[in-house]
Amino acid sequence: KDAALLSREAREYMKKSLTSAFVGYEQAVRKGFIDGYGVCSNGLSLPEGHDMAMSWRDVLECAVDAFVEVKGGDIRPQEKQENHDQQYQRSSLKVIRLPGN
Repeated sequence: KDAALLSREAREYMKKSLTSAFVGYEQAVRKGFIDGYGVCSNGLSLPEGHDMAMSWRDVLECAVDAFVEVKGGDIRPQEKQENHDQQYQRSSLKVIRLPGN
């Protein structure tokens, strides 16, 4: 296999693993064990072409995928009881920290 294909496969594996971890965190939030979760990775501060680079967009995509998996796919706005404004549901990912080292 060529290096580009191996890099794509590694990135997909990383995203699946991160989504799986986020599913666990979303379940913990749903059960009231935690209020939210965050991510800090040296990979977030690496240049895009680096083998270990991770995009903040990938992190957000994994968080949304995990939320949808735990929520059951229904993420449409729900009506608030007190003032009838729409309340948008979202992932419990609270922080993406970009290390500066």
